[in-house]
Amino acid sequence: MFTSVTFGYFFSGAYGSLANSFVATTGMNWGFEPREIETKKVIVSYGEKDVQSPPEHGMFLVDLFQKKEGVECKVNVGKNGHDSFMFEFASGAFVREIVSM
Repeated sequence: MFTSVTFGYFFSGAYGSLANSFVATTGMNWGFEPREIETKKVIVSYGEKDVQSPPEHGMFLVDLFQKKEGVECKVNVGKNGHDSFMFEFASGAFVREIVSM
């Protein structure tokens, strides 16, 4: 769900950005418990000044995965909101980062 929504917002220009500003992510029930995620590699990205998805959420995930034994956790912290990484996303930098892990 998250990936398709993100792609939709990114590729729909200004209308996507406007729609994104109305998405209530903070209190949303994602349908799973983050503590139950099992993975060996993860990238956590968040924005320091994000008002929709507070940076504390990103910090929580970083702390969670860094404490799990055998998990490689890479962290990206943007200076603005959760859209801080749009250039990296569009340029393919995130894909290269994932492949290099």
